[in-house]
Amino acid sequence: MIEVIYLDGNVKTASSISYFNNKFKTWIDVTNPTKDELRKIKELFSLPKSAVDCCSISGTRPRVDHVGDYTVLIFYSINDDFSLSEVCFIFSKNFLLTFHKNKLSSFDGIKNDNYRLKES
Repeated sequence: MIEVIYLDGNVKTASSISYFNNKFKTWIDVTNPTKDELRKIKELFSLPKSAVDCCSISGTRPRVDHVGDYTVLIFYSINDDFSLSEVCFIFSKNFLLTFHKNKLSSFDGIKNDNYRLKES
């Protein structure tokens, strides 16, 4: 599932990466990405294969990599039931991509806080 949150003066949301516009700060949050979703995101952002590969392989060790103009950050989030979920961030100047297998309540809290999103 893809959720797109972008700022064009106000916080807007969409469910398709086709809403990405490099002029606006954009967060694309992908839960349980399919191979096709990963391919489309890789093409849209001209991401190196190595950046997308680390976000599609579960069990990756926490790390930070700089790949071209992008930073890739992988770490584990603690869920409400105290289990761990791997989260992959890829970011650059105007966008943030997040990939994770399960829905994260901490992300939902941020998505619903327009004030914090506008201040980012």
